[in-house]
Amino acid sequence: MSLSQFKPFILPAESAILARMKQHPWIVLILILLLAWALRIVALDHWALWFDEGVSLTFGHMPLPEVVQFSNLWQDTNPPVHRQLMGRWTDLVGVTAFNARLLSVLAGTLAVALTYRIARQLGLAWPQVAAFLLAVAPMQVYYSREAKSYAFTQLCLLVLVWLALNQFRQNKPVIPPLAAGALSALAVFSAFGAHYMMALGIIAIDLWVLWRSLILWRGPVEGVAQRAGAWFGGHVLGVLPILVWALLTLEGAQAGAANAATDAALAPRGLLPYLFAHLSEYAAGPIAPDWLAISLATILAAWLVISALPQATHRSREASVLLWLWALLPIVLGFVAQIGVPFFFPRFLLFVTPAFALLSADTASRLSSFQAIGWTLALTALAGLALALAAHFTRTQNLPDLRPLAGELHGARQH
Repeated sequence: MSLSQFKPFILPAESAILARMKQHPWIVLILILLLAWALRIVALDHWALWFDEGVSLTFGHMPLPEVVQFSNLWQDTNPPVHRQLMGRWTDLVGVTAFNARLLSVLAGTLAVALTYRIARQLGLAWPQVAAFLLAVAPMQVYYSREAKSYAFTQLCLLVLVWLALNQFRQNKPVIPPLAAGALSALAVFSAFGAHYMMALGIIAIDLWVLWRSLILWRGPVEGVAQRAGAWFGGHVLGVLPILVWALLTLEGAQAGAANAATDAALAPRGLLPYLFAHLSEYAAGPIAPDWLAISLATILAAWLVISALPQATHRSREASVLLWLWALLPIVLGFVAQIGVPFFFPRFLLFVTPAFALLSADTASRLSSFQAIGWTLALTALAGLALALAAHFTRTQNLPDLRPLAGELHGARQH
């Protein structure tokens, strides 16, 4: 029996599924968000806080003048926004590993919802698929369970993308330009003020904004100069305080990055090793075995090639330019950056993975029925992989768990 004989049965089923997705998009989205939340929160405090998480929490409870002093003394490389936010959060809800990591769980789950919203703004056919991909992606699950800044900075960049689409994809934005400029200033301040490498993502989005501003201005469309002025003016306001911080802590940050690279025997990677390291972590997360990382990195690379083929891409020009700038430019700029500063890891660019999810979901929507069935099977396999990796998080660490000792010390201090 040939595959074509199955078409009368497959096509109605596929059409029925897609019709349900279109009729009840919020139900599907809620189910995806519940899955994302469950993957991120299960056994969240099974492991004790590791060193970097503990440092972030410690710095979060220091006054800013002391953070400047200790950043130089400890040769720390991180700006303070996320740490201070985590400090205020744990002041409110209590200092535990669960509570400290809960901020990342919230940010990672909201990122799934914003990815869905951005897919709708771009007019992509399967926004639920993009949200599902981000919900179960191993790298997303892993870094949404750490008391560090990666999930938070990604959320800030997604807010920036959402604002950019609101302001520069259509002739009349819903949000007033000054309000959008103020929100973009807050997003840039929060992202860049939590991790310096977020500059690479901000540059990619701003290049798209500049390109769209020129197109709308030549239209001509009224108010483009005001929108662009508010946007880039807001960016300047958001970046300036962090630049002041960077100057105050420059000595410690430079020494910390250099010493960390030396201690870890890091050296600049060649292009192919660099690309493999990034694609493998984007596809399989940071703790997958080598055979799985190689397999999924190959699939991701092949799917990106398919996404660039004319027969698989009929999305709007502005959507294509935005997604490819967002997905690839930070990786290219990161390759250049790691030549000078080898202390550079794929997790710094976690924020490119929503662009991969959007590209992949849109490409899947352009394929034939049989290709879509294969893609559905692949999604199922990816969901299984995410569940397996989530179970892996509950395995015992090789690091010593000092929580019992901390409890004894705390009790002794009270007596």
